[in-house]
Amino acid sequence: MGSRRITLALFCVIFLVSCGTEDSNLAEGGSTGTGISNGSITAIGSVSVNGVKFDTSDARIIVEGDDVGVGDLAVLAHLATGQVVTVEGEINGTSGTALRVRFKGKVRGPVTDVIDVDANTKRLVVLDQRVIIDDNTGYQDTSFNAVAFDNFVEVSGLTDELGVIQATHLKNKADVFDRNQEVKVKGTISKLDVVPQTFQINALMVDYSSTNALPLGGLANDQFVEVKGLLDTKDVLMATKVELEDDIGVDNADRIEIEGFVTAPDLNPLNPVKAFTVGTQPVMTTAGTRYEAGESFEIALGAKLEVEGALVDRVLIADEVSFRDNAKLKSVVAMRDSSGSSAGTLTLQGLGLDDITVIVNELTKIIGDAQSFTDIEVGDHVDVRGRTSTGTPTVTVIAREIKVKNFNPNIPNLEVELQGPVDEKKPISDPYIIVILGIDIDTRPVGEFEGIDDTQMLTREQFFDMVMAGDVVEASGHLQDRASRIVDWTEVGLEDDD
Repeated sequence: MGSRRITLALFCVIFLVSCGTEDSNLAEGGSTGTGISNGSITAIGSVSVNGVKFDTSDARIIVEGDDVGVGDLAVLAHLATGQVVTVEGEINGTSGTALRVRFKGKVRGPVTDVIDVDANTKRLVVLDQRVIIDDNTGYQDTSFNAVAFDNFVEVSGLTDELGVIQATHLKNKADVFDRNQEVKVKGTISKLDVVPQTFQINALMVDYSSTNALPLGGLANDQFVEVKGLLDTKDVLMATKVELEDDIGVDNADRIEIEGFVTAPDLNPLNPVKAFTVGTQPVMTTAGTRYEAGESFEIALGAKLEVEGALVDRVLIADEVSFRDNAKLKSVVAMRDSSGSSAGTLTLQGLGLDDITVIVNELTKIIGDAQSFTDIEVGDHVDVRGRTSTGTPTVTVIAREIKVKNFNPNIPNLEVELQGPVDEKKPISDPYIIVILGIDIDTRPVGEFEGIDDTQMLTREQFFDMVMAGDVVEASGHLQDRASRIVDWTEVGLEDDD
């Protein structure tokens, strides 16, 4: 991630949050001198978020606005891996001390539709919100295959550019939904009306005529809110409470780290300084912003990022932008197998790359010289971003985005890239070979090795002393020719996988 030697001032005044948020009456913290990390929990016991392991021994735990306790026992009793939380406290490199951990789910309600997207992915509808679950979702009191119609569930996750919740955690609260149970949803108001008193959050209709618990100043389109209430017989949410929601909760902070999808792109893509939105958080880059596992021009609608920097008047000024898909492939399509008009598999050419299956489903975004899966042809040069799947017996990448450049026989030395978690380093007989996504990368011809900070140049020996199984590594080079499986690897570098 580059240099992360950051020391954040401890909270020293009463924590102030935006008017109307449920946490506004909670003590401890400060609107300046704060350190905040918002993202999914990757390890529990203490709490690890965005690559930082926080000591929670004295942390106050807030769940759905309620103070549920202090310390590690409260963490174990009330939080779970995969839940998206906001941690406030001190960060020093990859360790930190949490003063407060806040959790609120995205949606809580009945499952009204379950659709299989592929063997590892399902699309749910919960309170008229589209939810994606897969083998990267954490499950509590249920499982991927057990989620069913009319389950009463709570979903935590990250909302993408289409308003779809990419679930990082799903808890089954009851097998059968009871309309006397309170439901809730977080989202952006649209189609606000005063006669009748209704608005929508995505496809969900909300009737707010019976509640006096509204934000000070009233409601407006494009406000980000949390709504609680009961479902009537027509599946309209009869609101008992509507409040403004702010995942960060402050205007200024010395250090902030967020994880999420680009929901509003930069309006001037040619400008080297970018202004965009991750989730609901405005972000600006500077000439000094560092990029990991991608370049500034790749900040596009739907890109999954982790952004770090300072919060100034509610705008995150980015010191570093990291692309969060752990798998990246660039090569030539050697085989295409269609399972439908918008889905199928691709096989890529190049030193072992043909052993990696790329799954394309209806959720995959296809751009460039192709607009759909059926437009992709054998011989096309593709740039794939996605995630490795743990639900298949062989190495598989589920594509989130594929950028296609149509076949051109006159282009020599096509670029090849392979990024993913290191499976292993070969034994002493092959000391300079690492295995990425099942592919042997012989680094002996490589002339350039990089540390996590891409300005840190390493010798081969230093690189191999540093790299460990599970680290995300990118290898790049050129395919000698289209008829060859041989890649001339020229550069290998560690990537930030926090």
